[in-house]
Amino acid sequence: MQNKTTNRILTAFEKVLKTQSFEKISVLDICKECGIVPQTFYNHFHSKYDLIMWSLSQDILSAFNKDHYEYSVKNIEAMLTQLAKRKPFYKKIYATDYSNYFDESMNRLNINLANKIIKSYSKHHSLTKYDELLIQYHMYGIMRIFKLWIFGCTAVSTLELAKFQYSETPDILKRAISNYTFNSDDFYVLLCQ
Repeated sequence: MQNKTTNRILTAFEKVLKTQSFEKISVLDICKECGIVPQTFYNHFHSKYDLIMWSLSQDILSAFNKDHYEYSVKNIEAMLTQLAKRKPFYKKIYATDYSNYFDESMNRLNINLANKIIKSYSKHHSLTKYDELLIQYHMYGIMRIFKLWIFGCTAVSTLELAKFQYSETPDILKRAISNYTFNSDDFYVLLCQ
C-alpha cells in the first residue's frame, strides 16, 4: 500500500499534529495540509486511526528483510532504532484520550502476528498449551515495555531493550519468527483484524 500519496498523507498528518491535538484533527485538516480531496484520503485509509496504524506497520516493517528475517538482537535493535526516530510522534499519539485504542490496536497487532507466525510454524511443529500461553504473555508484556520506553519511563538504550526483548522471547517464538517470511501485508492486514 505504500506509495507517494500515502507518504504525503502521513507527512501532512504529522505536520498538523505538531500544532493541534490528535482529538481535534479531522481528515479534512489532513487533506488541506496535503493538498488533496477527502476522497483521495479515503482511497488509502478508513480514518486517521487507520493512518496511525499503517504508519506503525511501516516503521516496524522497515526493519524486516523481505526475503528472510533472522530474529536477533541486531534486527530487533534496527526496528527499535526506526521507532526511536519517531518517538515524539508516538508519544503524542499515546498521550491522547484514545490511548486505550492505540494500546489495544498495538496489542492486537502483536498477538495476531504472533498467532500467524506460530500457526505457520506449527504445521511442522507441535505447540503445547503452555507454549501458547507463554507467547501471549510475552507479546502483551513487550508491548507494555514498549510504551514505557516511548515515554522515557525506562532508561534503557535501544540496544539494551533489544537484548532484553531477545533474551525474554520464548525459544519457540524465536524459532518460529526466524522460519517465517514476512511480507508488507502482514502488519497492516493484521492491524485491521
